Amino acid sequence: MAGLPHLSGEQLRAARCLAGLTVRELAHLSGLAPVIIKGFEATSGRLHDRSGALAALRDALEGEGILFIHESDRTGVAMRRA
Repeated sequence: MAGLPHLSGEQLRAARCLAGLTVRELAHLSGLAPVIIKGFEATSGRLHDRSGALAALRDALEGEGILFIHESDRTGVAMRRA
């Protein structure tokens, strides 16, 4: 998914926790191995995509109601209101 803002390990971890998902649950939703998610979450700063893995994670989390915030002065995550 070219053109999307970059994610950080901290942002990914916060998004998963806000969605109330375990690493195993996110792995199931995204089709990725838990070890890949754990590796991304343990990385400080900007993540580098590995063959679409970040796009799969972003899609899975957005499907759970997560919004990724990317503004000039801040980044973060929020939950979409029902």
